[in-house]
Amino acid sequence: MIAEPTDTQKIIFWAAHPLAVSFYLVVCMVLVLIWIRRDNIIEMNLDDEDDEDDEDDEEVYDDVEDFEDEVNTGFVEPPEIRTPPKRVPPSKMFH
Repeated sequence: MIAEPTDTQKIIFWAAHPLAVSFYLVVCMVLVLIWIRRDNIIEMNLDDEDDEDDEDDEEVYDDVEDFEDEVNTGFVEPPEIRTPPKRVPPSKMFH
């Protein structure tokens, strides 16, 4: 006669099921992700005091040419378009 499993054995049997184990892993990964994201949060301070400092940092151009010179110095020309070399038919190794 086979003895019926105890309640503890039934719980262990259901908890050790492969689908249950995969569910536990997914829950653990989500919790770790939330924990990491909470540690890496970016704190932003959007006070009006910072706006006063920004006005001093702006450059004032007296002349349009000075502004254009400043803009043109940062311009990088695009690279030349290279065409592949023409294909040459293979030569015979032994004449």
